[in-house]
Amino acid sequence: LPFLHDGSAALLDNATGGPGGGLAFGGNAIVKALSMLGEEGRAYSPAVDDWLEYERTVLRPALKGGHAKKVAAAMTTLAAGLSSGSGTHLVGDATTAADVAVAVTLLRSENVDPATFPPEVQSYLATQTAHPAFAAGLSASAISALLPPPPFDYAADPSQLKAVTAV
Repeated sequence: LPFLHDGSAALLDNATGGPGGGLAFGGNAIVKALSMLGEEGRAYSPAVDDWLEYERTVLRPALKGGHAKKVAAAMTTLAAGLSSGSGTHLVGDATTAADVAVAVTLLRSENVDPATFPPEVQSYLATQTAHPAFAAGLSASAISALLPPPPFDYAADPSQLKAVTAV
């Protein structure tokens, strides 16, 4: 839908998106929309939206830029949020869209070494990535299932692999 939005979009039909279906624009909106499909009527927490916004506007730019002060501020916020809760999830006691977005951003950090993350953040990332669903999502077979049939060859062109695994 390039005429409406320049970026990622997901079209949800009536069967998956509820009455009337809908559109989700942007990576985090798509993650949120997909997670709500599995919520089975649970109320969606505004705290999830807050963490998704933090990931998009604070964490992702800080890690991408690698600026020490911005990274430190982002990590302080994340460590404080984890310390005030369960330490294993950002909101409540189950994995939410916020956990998916934040964990993927932490995992995909190219300019900041995860070994420099605060202990709370390292523990959180280890817990999130140890979950079988997370590991399955990173598997080569899961990534291959997202790709169109050949001649799309991500083994010969790693930039294509990066494109389909980026948030």
